[in-house]
Amino acid sequence: MKIVTGLLAIIFSSLSFASENYCDIVNGGVTAGYMCVEQKINSAQKQLDIACNDEISTILADDSWAETFKTSLKNRYELGPNFNGVDYVFTYSCGGGAVCGNIFDSGKQHLIDFPTEFLIDSSLMEFDVSYNNKSNQICFSGESAYDKKIFDNQCYKSELGVLVELESDK
Repeated sequence: MKIVTGLLAIIFSSLSFASENYCDIVNGGVTAGYMCVEQKINSAQKQLDIACNDEISTILADDSWAETFKTSLKNRYELGPNFNGVDYVFTYSCGGGAVCGNIFDSGKQHLIDFPTEFLIDSSLMEFDVSYNNKSNQICFSGESAYDKKIFDNQCYKSELGVLVELESDK
């Protein structure tokens, strides 16, 4: 009987939390504290999503951007963040046998350029970019389309809206 009473108390107390702001619950214990943090994170994420959507919509409506750029940004945004937890890395053809790329920085609401445009068919170094959603580090390999500089797994970190080159281990 004590077990049934305990279970009913848990069920009814959790039902009473269902429609409340968890941050306003007094003596709610660990569950209310956890749910309060979860509410705050979700609220902040929704605000960030709205801001990103507004800025990306502005970019997509701007005729000064190339269609390949806009299509690549739109496709990446629809798939969700793929860099640094909340940011978007995307590449696109920029003509002349080159591939271009950017990072849409959700926090700063602007675009960060890759360090150069890369040759797609370089005989010296194949183009590659590596990154993940749990880090602010991005690494490039390839030949610059501008000055023929070789990037051999050269890494950068996204910091305050810019790419900062990291020291090479070589």
